[in-house]
Amino acid sequence: MNKIPEIVLQSFKTDLESIERVSTNTANVTTPGFKAYLNTSSSVDNSQGELKKTSRPMDIAIDGSGWFVARNGSSMILTRNGQFHRNAEGFLSTMSGYVLQGYSGDIFVGDGKLSLGQEGQILIDDTVLDKFLISTPTNSQLEKYKNGEIQLNLSEKLNISENSVLRQSYVEQSNVQPSDSVLQMMLLNKHTQTMQKTYQTYNQIIQKTISDLGK
Repeated sequence: MNKIPEIVLQSFKTDLESIERVSTNTANVTTPGFKAYLNTSSSVDNSQGELKKTSRPMDIAIDGSGWFVARNGSSMILTRNGQFHRNAEGFLSTMSGYVLQGYSGDIFVGDGKLSLGQEGQILIDDTVLDKFLISTPTNSQLEKYKNGEIQLNLSEKLNISENSVLRQSYVEQSNVQPSDSVLQMMLLNKHTQTMQKTYQTYNQIIQKTISDLGK
């Protein structure tokens, strides 16, 4: 009997963590390239999202298991969000400001017209400049996934992907399933309410027992 409060509190903690996970998924239903969290915050659904056609030549989607590599100072990230732009210095960048990486380093596009070769080569004004550096994250790297990105140290080894295909003027959609998220939230709320009632009942029994002992 005396373990009931401990069990209930642990259940509340687990439910709150799950609610936070489901809420994060729900908030990123429309975030390009977002990968849904599974049962824990460190477990990620790395399945392919739907590829949607756009009118922007700087929208690039990956068809396959690879992730884009980008750099920001002393760190780098892996991302599936291929909504890129040309920054003030002329480098191809993510919406977060990270500079995309090719095999030769930072990808400089200047004012030229960006296009892709059949094997993912980066062409500026029809001249081959570089090739996108694409990496397939390891399981330990996936555990670092947060806010749609995997942040790594510059010295960390990358697992280069050779079988990913790049699609220009496409954006990968989030792989979050809205209906699943709604159902999970309903079940979590119901379970939380059940545990609240369990604790209330336990508390009433304890108070009655104390009252009876005092008579």
